[in-house]
Amino acid sequence: TEVTPWQLGPDVMSMLPKRPGERYYREYEDDQGTFTTHVPYSNIVKCALTPAEFARNWDDKLSEELEALAQEQEFDLRRRIAGQWVCITDEQAIWRAPASQQFADKF
Repeated sequence: TEVTPWQLGPDVMSMLPKRPGERYYREYEDDQGTFTTHVPYSNIVKCALTPAEFARNWDDKLSEELEALAQEQEFDLRRRIAGQWVCITDEQAIWRAPASQQFADKF
């Protein structure tokens, strides 16, 4: 069974709640006047690098930061930001850090 794609019409769009400064915009509009939505988040930026290139750049910059933290004797912060890549594919790179090291009251 094929599922009908989900989309909002202009009448529903006007009723959606928005935070101050947030706006919805049309990604595309079809001939019936319906459109899909996207809400941009200012803290998320698209990157043109491949996941492997991003991971390499991340590792380089993190190594520099970890070295600087060691010189500054910021061992606690150094321990909390350390982690590792658990998966790097053509589509994504997944980074993990021990949660117990990030926040003392986590466990």
